[in-house]
Amino acid sequence: MNIPDTVGYAVPEEYGALIRQLYEAVPEFRSGKAIISVHCHNDLGLAVANSLVAVRHGAARSSAP
Repeated sequence: MNIPDTVGYAVPEEYGALIRQLYEAVPEFRSGKAIISVHCHNDLGLAVANSLVAVRHGAARSSAP
């Protein structure tokens, strides 16, 4: 599932919380049957920060062996 910030409007705290909530709420993300991917634009200079916080909170990470 792709969770984009194509407007470049999100701030890391909010974006990370969104990714974490999705990761925790959807069992397929935790099992590795599905992944969260992100696509961040840099309109406000936060694309790298938002991408890193997304990975920290479950994007493109699998707990499956």
